[in-house]
Amino acid sequence: MEFGQMLDQIMSPVTLALLIAAAVVFLIVVAKAPEFLVAILLIGPSYIQWAFALMNLQIERRTFAVAGAFVFVPAVLLVAIMRLTQASEREPVIGRPNFPYIIATVFMGLVLLLGLIWTQAPVYGDQKTREYFVFGMAPMLLAFVLIRDVASVRRLLWWVLGMTTLTVVLTSAYVLATRGTLFTMIMVHGEGEVGSMAGTLRGHGALSTPLLLTMGALFAMAGGRRSVWWKVAPVLLFPLIGFFTVMAGTRSNLTGFAGVSLAGSFLAYRKHVGVLLIVVLVLVSAGLVVYASAPQSVSERMFSNWFDEGEGGTIRITMFKTCLAGFFDSPIIGQGTGGWPTYAFGIDAYDYPHNMFGEMLLEGGLLGFIPFLLIWGFIVGRIIRILRTYPVGTEIYGLAIFGAGLVMMELANGLGHFGLAHHSCTLLMSGAVVLRSTFVVEHAQAQEEPVADAETPLRAVLTDT
Repeated sequence: MEFGQMLDQIMSPVTLALLIAAAVVFLIVVAKAPEFLVAILLIGPSYIQWAFALMNLQIERRTFAVAGAFVFVPAVLLVAIMRLTQASEREPVIGRPNFPYIIATVFMGLVLLLGLIWTQAPVYGDQKTREYFVFGMAPMLLAFVLIRDVASVRRLLWWVLGMTTLTVVLTSAYVLATRGTLFTMIMVHGEGEVGSMAGTLRGHGALSTPLLLTMGALFAMAGGRRSVWWKVAPVLLFPLIGFFTVMAGTRSNLTGFAGVSLAGSFLAYRKHVGVLLIVVLVLVSAGLVVYASAPQSVSERMFSNWFDEGEGGTIRITMFKTCLAGFFDSPIIGQGTGGWPTYAFGIDAYDYPHNMFGEMLLEGGLLGFIPFLLIWGFIVGRIIRILRTYPVGTEIYGLAIFGAGLVMMELANGLGHFGLAHHSCTLLMSGAVVLRSTFVVEHAQAQEEPVADAETPLRAVLTDT
């Protein structure tokens, strides 16, 4: 579909009415609960498309991307200008400590755009780059703009828990209504063909992202609060969330779920070894129960045949070797944006190698891969700094746990599932949320400490001594 045709489809009365309504809702949300929008973007645009599909509004991915550009990009720029010109004492200029991160992401985006010049895959490259910019760069800036103060950060975790829970409930209800059982959520039909839920909810990992976010947010609450209930919540809910994760049928997200759970458990309970051992025991026991009770088709896919010939594991290893070969053929500038299917198969098709790291190496070369590593470095470095500096039970420590969970989720998906077009947007979005949230809370605490010392001069003298 050409750009003019997509524009005509966007300007149709129904779509235009939806865009106007979305713009009004957007402005209301920005004014009253901006972190709600950030939580929705964390979960991903696929669920927005699913909501459209339930209303019999089948909107193609590329059309949806262009519509997103019309709604998001101007709004982001407008709010950013307003915030930059109206910075208050309690809230510093947008993204001040994270300019290197922004520069790296913009540079990586420019490499992808310039990659269209030398790529041999113009159709695929155009599709991927548009998605990357609309669902990657714009939401990244949106997170920096909209996460404004400590109250906004606190509400963000609550919105994440609320939105992910709602997504799981709605998806489960839809599957029960259309298929009659949750065991078909994996969507394996006949002799193993992977399909879609009644042709509407696409992707056999439909629940994986919200489930991983749920566990990350729960461990953030457990590590960032002193309430006993929050300490117990992840342990009580783990078996149920583990069941849904297995039924969702995405092996890479199963490894991500294990990573989020183990990392979150260690960080949240590391000061209490006995509790940590109990938590790990619950995790392992629940995993064994889910494994034993899963249907045969689910059990084989999720636990048994990872590296059988022709299955997901061996295919992914072969594709990664091809990515490395393409990288060594052009190590500096790569094969160009969208060059993976052309290099691997000799065709211009919408395909991805199930490995974001390998795809970045092959298509962008070192020019694109180095800023990609810098982005990860900024995120991981800030998480480590917070975890080392602040004690368990403080709010900012809990935010760092949430960030660690997001990193584990991105790492598992980046290594074994989505390609650059699908996954880079979530990497940038989650990275922006972590950096912005931890900075806002840390800055607020730094502003409070001098005031506390001024009110207690004796304590200040003793501290200096």
